[in-house]
Amino acid sequence: MKKLLFVFVVLFTTIQIYAQESQAVSTEMNNARFEVIQNPNARKYTFYLDKVEGNVFLLVQTKSGGFAWEQMDVYPKDNTKYTEPTYQIFIGGIAAADTFLINTNLINTKNGRIWNLVQGSNDKILWEEIE
Repeated sequence: MKKLLFVFVVLFTTIQIYAQESQAVSTEMNNARFEVIQNPNARKYTFYLDKVEGNVFLLVQTKSGGFAWEQMDVYPKDNTKYTEPTYQIFIGGIAAADTFLINTNLINTKNGRIWNLVQGSNDKILWEEIE
């Protein structure tokens, strides 16, 4: 019985550690306006999100070798004005296509707003609304 319990604890701990490693890395703090989110499988998908206005910035490397935040396009832009955190980014898998910008106030309504990360013209990465 003790061996079985030991095996269960080891397996449970291993599964927990593996699950934690596959999740997106975030600096989220309760009711914070800004958040940095990084896809654990692709560093180039590191986002800086304004959770009140829905503006998203992508971490890019500059010509001089440094880093900067480049504002991303969101089509169509949600023009509703909010006063509290409303937006979040969800990274669901390995592929960039599994990344979503979500308006959490409207997600349970008929007019919910969810944008998908896509590659636009000129290889520019942007957010496009899912209809």
